[in-house]
Amino acid sequence: MDAPALSAFGGILSASETDNPGNRIKTVEYKSKQIYLRGFSVFVSLIDHLIKHTDLSSADNVILAGTSAGGIGALINGDFSRDKLSSVESLHVLLDGAMFPDQPSYTGEHIMANLLKKTFYFHNIKDSVSIKDCTSELKISEQWACLQPDYYNKHVYTPAFFIQSLHDTWFSAHALGVQCSSKGCKSSEIHIVDQSQQNFHSIFKNVMLSKGDGLFVSSCPFHWVLLKSTFYENLNINGTTVADAVGQWYFHRK
Repeated sequence: MDAPALSAFGGILSASETDNPGNRIKTVEYKSKQIYLRGFSVFVSLIDHLIKHTDLSSADNVILAGTSAGGIGALINGDFSRDKLSSVESLHVLLDGAMFPDQPSYTGEHIMANLLKKTFYFHNIKDSVSIKDCTSELKISEQWACLQPDYYNKHVYTPAFFIQSLHDTWFSAHALGVQCSSKGCKSSEIHIVDQSQQNFHSIFKNVMLSKGDGLFVSSCPFHWVLLKSTFYENLNINGTTVADAVGQWYFHRK
């Protein structure tokens, strides 16, 4: 069984000259300088706009949340946002389905690691202010690891809450190459999934060592819950829903 290819981007992000005639395969250059996607610059501009045109800077509580890959961005920009909004009394980070550990797939490939590497270098993230504490201690060839929340979290002082499935459906299908249902999996596929679950357990043991961080880890198969009210308000562990857990963490309730 071959691992499934990652879903190709379409529309304006398509690499196909037919679907996207204006697409450039080679690096875009302007005045002899390479141009990269600069999400951090966009983020800074957005925060500046909100500070100027809204009451964001006078807010008492702020939550920077992200789902899936957006959770990586939220964690990476947590400390920067906290410094930027220094007048805000409390700023926390909420990550939903954002754990993408490097684990060999069903066919032995490091699909997730390769994807994160491409993302890191394509965006030229090594020069980003918000991630320099992490990248500065690593060799250039290893700096992509800072995109993994389980690695980067040790560099963050902003409190973070992680919502994660031990059987993340996106991670299983696209990073591990396992798309079978629970009743139709081969023993070799089950072995890969079990390894993934053990990896997640190991990651969250480290997260639990931080007094300011929180967790909601479920064995139910899903990728994210924040954008699904039914999941957020009803998915529970021993009667404690995701919404309850986030509230208890954020407001320091017991």
